[in-house]
Amino acid sequence: MTGSDDSGYTPGTAEKPAVLFLFRGPKQDIDHEIGTRMRLLSADLSGVVLVPSLDEKTRRIGEFDVVTIRFTRSSSPAFNIKYLRTALRAVRSWERREGRKFDLVVTEDAMKTGFHGVLMSRMIGARLIAEVNGDYWNDANYMELRSVYKRAFKKWLFTSIQKFV
Repeated sequence: MTGSDDSGYTPGTAEKPAVLFLFRGPKQDIDHEIGTRMRLLSADLSGVVLVPSLDEKTRRIGEFDVVTIRFTRSSSPAFNIKYLRTALRAVRSWERREGRKFDLVVTEDAMKTGFHGVLMSRMIGARLIAEVNGDYWNDANYMELRSVYKRAFKKWLFTSIQKFV
């Protein structure tokens, strides 16, 4: 890619777009599961990665602060609040250190991290990209439910969430 895109960024310049990546988890081997990706993206991006794991610590991989949060039941309200608080704290710390704001929030999927991404993008004033991993319109994805009503409700719910995110 040559020149600059509509963000004003020119590859090879000092100020790379700042990205917050929100991953689902738990991830056990951070370096293996996301390390290569972050090192490759570091050529053109920098920022923060939040990922549920077995421990809680911050490490540097390429141009990214990788913050792990201890994984508990991802559906619990307490975990979701902690996830958002940890993400916001990591973002604010990075912004103070770097002296600039985030440009983009990227979620690993529309379902588990998508809603977190919607909230974070609004809180920090950044654009949102939600990866879509699955075909939520395919009836085969809901066959584990015996009740036709439960299948219809789950499909409606999942497709509605995906449209919202």
